[in-house]
Amino acid sequence: MKPKTKEKIPELQLVRAMAILAVLMVHATSYATVQLTNSSLYVVYNALNVLMKYGTPVFIALSSMVLFYNYKDRPMGRQLLSRFYKQRLLYIVLPYVMFSLFYFCLSLMASSSEP
Repeated sequence: MKPKTKEKIPELQLVRAMAILAVLMVHATSYATVQLTNSSLYVVYNALNVLMKYGTPVFIALSSMVLFYNYKDRPMGRQLLSRFYKQRLLYIVLPYVMFSLFYFCLSLMASSSEP
């Protein structure tokens, strides 16, 4: 039996978008904070970098909230836990391992001594 679908919370999309922009800003300003230490713009880049570091904790909080929201009314049992972890294994761990192996092999080929 498939559980009924919960109502979406549209405000979460706004929070998620703000977190995405914050993470992008951290990545965009990180190089400048290292390279422009003697520049007058260093203070601006460093301030943006530091102020936008809220993005990652917001993603963690959002993930926890959505998991709680989706699973709070379901009876906890072996079947629910088994399905939950199988889905995570299939959709998160497996692609992560596959791409890690791919990039590892790619880096081995790129660093080979052959021309």
